[in-house]
Formats: sequence, C-alpha cells, structure tokens
Amino acid sequence: MNVIKEQLAIRTKLFKHIKTALVVGVILNVINQNHLIWGFDWHKLEISRMVLTFLVPFSVSVYSAATSNPSTEQHLKSKPDE
Repeated sequence: MNVIKEQLAIRTKLFKHIKTALVVGVILNVINQNHLIWGFDWHKLEISRMVLTFLVPFSVSVYSAATSNPSTEQHLKSKPDE
C-alpha cells in the first residue's frame, strides 16, 4: 500500500498516470458512447460510465507502476516467508 501512496505522492508520476487515464479514457469513451457523442445527444451521455472509463485506466496505471517498480520487487524478496 505504501508503494501506491508513493506513486500518488510524486508529482511527475501522478501527472504521468493522469495523462495515461486521459488518453485511454477519451479513446474508450469514444468507442463506448460514440453514437451519443457523434449524434450530439449530450443529454443522454452517462456521466457515471464516463467517470469510470477514466478511473479504471488511472487505477491500472498506478497499480502497474507500483508493482513493477524494481525496488518493490527487492523489498518483497527480502521479506521472510510467513
């Protein structure tokens, strides 16, 4: 959990995760709700679906960066088996 907090605390890493979420989120929103976006039916857009479409890539980006950090792997290897 501390590794995830570290990913969110460092500004450059946080901006990287936000940029990833924005790019992937826009692409997924266009794919998932394209008939509403291109049809200009803005009042029918599902806001909760849009928010989740940005939140999921952000969460995946943070989690994957936290678990693929070499210092994390060394920390996990040095822990005694429980």
